[in-house]
Amino acid sequence: MPHGIQHPATSQSESDSFRLGGLRFDRATTPEDIEQIHQLNYKSLVQELGQYPDDGSGRHVDKFHDKNLYFLCRRDSQVIGMVSGHGQAPFSVSGRLEDPGSMLQSCPKPFEVRLLTVVPGERRGFVLMGLLYSIHRHALAAGYSHLVISGVSKQVPLYQRIGFAPLGPATIQGDAEFTPMALDLSAVPPASLRLSERFGRRLQEDPREGDEFLSLLPGPPVIHPWARRAFQSPHLYHRSPSFLVLHQSVRASLARLLGGKEIALLSGTGTLANDAVAACLAALPGNPSGIVLANGAFGERVQQQARAAGLSFTTHSSPWGLPWAMKSVESALAELSPGDWVWAVQLETSTGVANPAESLARLCSARGLRLCLDAVSAVGCLPVPQGADLVSGVGGKCLGAYPGVSFVGVRSGFLDCLPAKTLPPALDLPLHLRTRGPVNTFPSGPLAALLKALKILEDEGWEAVMKRQESLGNWVRDRLRAAGLVPLAPEVCAAPVVATFPLPPGMDGDSFDQACMRKGFLAAAQSGYLKDRGWAQVAWMGHSSREILSPPLDFLVGEFGQCAPATPVAQLDRAPDF
Repeated sequence: MPHGIQHPATSQSESDSFRLGGLRFDRATTPEDIEQIHQLNYKSLVQELGQYPDDGSGRHVDKFHDKNLYFLCRRDSQVIGMVSGHGQAPFSVSGRLEDPGSMLQSCPKPFEVRLLTVVPGERRGFVLMGLLYSIHRHALAAGYSHLVISGVSKQVPLYQRIGFAPLGPATIQGDAEFTPMALDLSAVPPASLRLSERFGRRLQEDPREGDEFLSLLPGPPVIHPWARRAFQSPHLYHRSPSFLVLHQSVRASLARLLGGKEIALLSGTGTLANDAVAACLAALPGNPSGIVLANGAFGERVQQQARAAGLSFTTHSSPWGLPWAMKSVESALAELSPGDWVWAVQLETSTGVANPAESLARLCSARGLRLCLDAVSAVGCLPVPQGADLVSGVGGKCLGAYPGVSFVGVRSGFLDCLPAKTLPPALDLPLHLRTRGPVNTFPSGPLAALLKALKILEDEGWEAVMKRQESLGNWVRDRLRAAGLVPLAPEVCAAPVVATFPLPPGMDGDSFDQACMRKGFLAAAQSGYLKDRGWAQVAWMGHSSREILSPPLDFLVGEFGQCAPATPVAQLDRAPDF
């Protein structure tokens, strides 16, 4: 890693890291990791085994530390198990043989397993197996012929079951007795191979993106514990009276948030909500024309959805990383006729830009234009203009609930002109508005979590929520700049809940992603629009605070703070015409 400690242990590939059953297996990467290793060695080798005299330091540094690779098992941030090894002569095992040179005759390319330590209370389950799996996989990938080990003599039967065979008689060191042993990697016993295969399959069933990671992704957000519990409540039949009450309660809460708009609840993502908007625009009498405003990936997605729906429109594009230029937008709107439509993204998640939606709403109102807003990332963190006719949103972003529930807020009476039964049921917003309960099967867990999340935010007060998010956003962006990760969006139009930034010179998205995961949090660097441009982003939607965000941001500052900051791709060389 470019700014970590200079030690062989810090050279890590993606294949060295995996998660299983709430545990994280990876390689040592920081001075803190190395210090935990020394302390773990002291407790095991000095205090428990009595292999070395106790000097009272509380730490034991292995004599081959400078060339060791360290494979760790962590629970949260605590190292609970460790195995180390190296492939460079001299080898400790050779010193336990009457003829030290004989080992290289039978083991031409050995990898020596130096230390295998697991804290008491964690010696059952996946810890030991995961550590052995880590080092076995590494040795195979690196082309070693044998694993060699000084096995504690009382554990020799265990090592033999794994496939190790003695190389010579036991020797005594301090209060401990050790037997030199070797495992031929080309002749691993079938039972051990089957166990390794089962372990590998178990990994495939236990992906890394679990709850153990703090999500700094632009969805799914960090979920409040109360909303988690609501999600896990017993499933409700979507036609039952209890579900109808739940469904109506969510619609009423969202209606209050969106200033009295009627709410169509949909079982799906924001893409579905926008497809429903496109379908309704396509069904408007008279086939009105429109304009799509695009200044990022999601504005371009709206453009694709409008095209797929067969809409007649033009696109008004602005540079990525800058808000709409409203004077230019005003000129473009002058080409439309009353009754035509405008479709735009209020918060462009891809760049972290909050667009001047209120100014757009005023322009549309003055010209009699219909305004559709993709407010998927804006609902809950920015005021949504009252003048918007259709507003798409989701529960799984700033409202702090799970993906799977989306909605469209509809200005009262706006869709009354649509002919009945002309749209597919999933996209028929008038049908959703007039139906008591859901149009189709609807899972109750995500809906219950959304209601709880809305209740938490309503109790705080929406104005207070948005002020808190604005303050938190200012603090996060300051911390990012301290890390040399300069947000694309100028401060005057920076989104309160997400920031996109160019990666430091010489770093790619995969390296950034892995560095964050090793520290227990998820950042966004894998989306195509980010990878293509050498960008990454962090988001703090949902249940976030300075306390929650401080550890990952401290890591980013410590890891990248000495980098020369990347140059932002766009500059605001004018006063924003909001």
